[in-house]
Amino acid sequence: TYHLISGYTYLQTGDFRLGIDHPPLLRILAALPLLWLNPSLPLEHPGWQKGNAWELGRQFFRVNRGDIHRLLFWSRLPLVLLATLLGYCLFRWAQSLYGDGGGLMAVVLYSFEPNILAHSRLVTTDFGVSAFMLLTMYTLWRYTRVPSMGRLLVAGVSFGLALASKFTALILTPLIPFLLFRVAWEERVEREEKAGWLAQSWLHPFLATLGIFAIALGVLRLTYGPAPGLWLYQKGLHSIYQGHSSTYEFFLLGNYSRDGWWYYYLVAFVLKTPLPLLLLFLLSLVLLHRQKPSLDFYFLLLPILTMFIVSTLDAKNMGLRRILPLYPFLFVLCSSLVQVEWKRRWVCGGIVILCAWQIFASLQIYPHYLSYFNELTGGPERGIFYLDDSNIDWGQDLIGLKRFVEEEGIDRLKVDYFGSITPDVYGIPYEPVSPVDLLRPQKGVYYAISAHILQRKDLFHLFPGNVVLRYDWLEKYTPVRKIGYSIYIYKF
Repeated sequence: TYHLISGYTYLQTGDFRLGIDHPPLLRILAALPLLWLNPSLPLEHPGWQKGNAWELGRQFFRVNRGDIHRLLFWSRLPLVLLATLLGYCLFRWAQSLYGDGGGLMAVVLYSFEPNILAHSRLVTTDFGVSAFMLLTMYTLWRYTRVPSMGRLLVAGVSFGLALASKFTALILTPLIPFLLFRVAWEERVEREEKAGWLAQSWLHPFLATLGIFAIALGVLRLTYGPAPGLWLYQKGLHSIYQGHSSTYEFFLLGNYSRDGWWYYYLVAFVLKTPLPLLLLFLLSLVLLHRQKPSLDFYFLLLPILTMFIVSTLDAKNMGLRRILPLYPFLFVLCSSLVQVEWKRRWVCGGIVILCAWQIFASLQIYPHYLSYFNELTGGPERGIFYLDDSNIDWGQDLIGLKRFVEEEGIDRLKVDYFGSITPDVYGIPYEPVSPVDLLRPQKGVYYAISAHILQRKDLFHLFPGNVVLRYDWLEKYTPVRKIGYSIYIYKF
């Protein structure tokens, strides 16, 4: 709701008061189909006056509840098309580097990666920036292979689209000049034979960097339309750490912290990445170590390393999705394994088995990709004990809850739900869990509690009027049903 209502109000009013903590491109793309669907936009709601995207988003879906499935389908379609474009770019890059086998391997790993499948169908910014960051590095790599004004323009536009998707793309800012100058340095032997090599060798990457940055800033400015784009971008960048209260408790491996952990994203990567992909990544690093790395590896490995390094400085431990952009580079890097000596049958067999394992892991978790955890945790059933929030529960199982209510003929349901759309929008009759319910649950009544809330059972649960209670007493009860991996059903 947050991103979609922000994009729709941008298009309808030109007003950027909602959610400046993200650049507008992906929100606008998602909201474009709504221009011809023409749903009601409740600008009279206080959420619009206060600039509260969450409140206005909830009201938007309430007034359009009869059309919610069509609205969500069409708003997600641009992101799905972007996922197709990313798959094509992955294939072309890996094919250029490692042949048809490399292209096929990269696409297989991409198409059957649960975290990619989870986020590529959501109206958020995490997948979109992943696609445009890969596109930026790919087009930059193509430019360094055969420099031309056309390829420079494409690289600049790609970088601009990445910047206009999410602030995460800013990590590419130092990588672009570094890679351009690195390529120029590698070509020094040939150029040393020419007069004035020193001046000429650095002039080209310097001008190329300026050109790419200038084009990118132009694209970024255009995405804001008539609004003061660069000022809004800077203001949004300063606001990104104001979305959570200083008292918010982050969760990792059974522990809570207001300050977070520097290794949070490393742990999340290890626990939520399929084991076969982790093994392929390690094997590709071994291959890289055994042979002299070419410049091509810099374009793949540097974004991955930079993402990990920057993540250790991120105090907002908000889920694996924040390092999702490293995965496309990972797929191309792993596809380098097709270069190994295929006469060694055990090597060939091992890579095929790992790819098959990846496919099986993806099929096994369908359609609950968001809640995927690998075998190191015991699978998604036990993911709740290691990570929370968007790693396992982002309110994605309301449709499953509705199906359960209809199948069981439930006429009374108490709900404590972690999500942006209230259950009644999907036609689920419910009552919110009250303080009395936490003190004395009603017998014969079904309770549906989100995994994110249940996992935080040891923390205070705040109700209106500053009433605080705990869910810790639920430990002695077993849920009668689970909806996906994000909603637990109890009956007392």
